[in-house]
Amino acid sequence: MIWSQAEIDEVIATSPAHVTLGEGEDAVTIRARHPEENSRVTVCGGAYGIPVPEDQFVPIMLSYAQEPLIDFIDNASLVSTYGRP
Repeated sequence: MIWSQAEIDEVIATSPAHVTLGEGEDAVTIRARHPEENSRVTVCGGAYGIPVPEDQFVPIMLSYAQEPLIDFIDNASLVSTYGRP
């Protein structure tokens, strides 16, 4: 798919200024920002859909959850569940 400049401009113009994921203590607000801004970037960590075996899923995800710089996590994908593909 190839996007035209007009389509890109429309998406940028209609994108929300911020979005909040989660609630309470776990809420994370992602804000639109420009490259020259000094505000902190929201950091998403995780294995981003990478296939991992069941026995490695929890240790991998816990390692991301314990990283203080990460604001929210995108999960890995299980190769199998309860031994079934």
